[in-house]
Amino acid sequence: MSSSSSSSAQRIVCGDEAYAICSVPNGLNESLFAVACGSSSSSNVKIFYVDAQTHRLKEKTELMRSVPSSSGKIADVDCCGKGPGHDLESDDGANISIMAACTREGDVSVFQKEGKNVSKKGKGQYSSCKFDPNDGRVLAMVTIGGDSVCFYDHENDKEVGSFITGGSGKKNSKGDWSKANQNEFAFTKDGNVFVVDSRVNSSNSKPMVSQTSSFRDVAFSANEEGRYIITASEDWLVKTWDMRKNDGTPVKCFAGHKGSVTKARFNPVYESICLSSSLDGTAKLWRDSDLGRLPDDDDSGRRSKKANVDENSNNNNNSEGISLELTTYGNLHTTPIGSFSPVVDACWSSNDPWVFSAITMDGTVALDVVPRSEKYRILL
Repeated sequence: MSSSSSSSAQRIVCGDEAYAICSVPNGLNESLFAVACGSSSSSNVKIFYVDAQTHRLKEKTELMRSVPSSSGKIADVDCCGKGPGHDLESDDGANISIMAACTREGDVSVFQKEGKNVSKKGKGQYSSCKFDPNDGRVLAMVTIGGDSVCFYDHENDKEVGSFITGGSGKKNSKGDWSKANQNEFAFTKDGNVFVVDSRVNSSNSKPMVSQTSSFRDVAFSANEEGRYIITASEDWLVKTWDMRKNDGTPVKCFAGHKGSVTKARFNPVYESICLSSSLDGTAKLWRDSDLGRLPDDDDSGRRSKKANVDENSNNNNNSEGISLELTTYGNLHTTPIGSFSPVVDACWSSNDPWVFSAITMDGTVALDVVPRSEKYRILL
């Protein structure tokens, strides 16, 4: 199956650097994105949207939130719909959800309406913060290296759970809440993925998934079973895993990036499509029909190939020292985000399943869409 490449993605510069991006639920059914960005003197969370008339990316300047300069660079940002009384208000009445940002210096800021912002000094240096989708009061905060995760009730300013992995990790850790199983949270620590219960304080849990190459991201599928996770890792691969099997073998591998994969996400509505970003400067879409709602008419034409990849090598040797037999399931679409800057994060729109956005380290925000042919293929 042939893949397409986009040169028409919308782009805008948000600052000297960009660190993280997330979709923003809102009352106008717009595709809004919160971008953590900064310069030498400040760190901010800015909101971007697509203008309905010009179809250009623009900033909602009235919604920008600043993190104290003493807090350092923002490591992650997240948004959560919480209902009346907790929304941020914009001039056009968007009433977007609450936002949270954590920094590498260990500070956490939760932005609600004016006067209701919360700032907290955490117990460690954080690389990930995620609202519980079932309870917007609870924020999961993962330390750099994945040594621990703290579940923090920002409304009552108290810790409601924690998990300690033990030992010291070397890579930034990322996490994600299950959309199907309440209180279930997954996070990375080097080459391991842990899945824990936020209600249980524990330090005795084995990783759900392990490999030699370090993971850069993990996320749950959005279906009602929540049995699959998707990972991004430094071996250049995107992988999906069936948590029911727990046999250490991925269900599928998607090969095509030429650098460490920084983000991997299932589409929030149509799980036959996956999104990834990479240090190679691109964001890619993949077809994974086994997790989606319709059969893949290209399944009969799948082709197997050797994929020996290592981000630190030019000799195509896999970082785990083995030759992986991979089956390609279709690189649907490639969006070049930055010519010379790596893509550090990406996300789907929470209000439009056909829209996604990505950011580069040098502060570029790009927006693109699922190819029309794939959209029609799914809907018709």
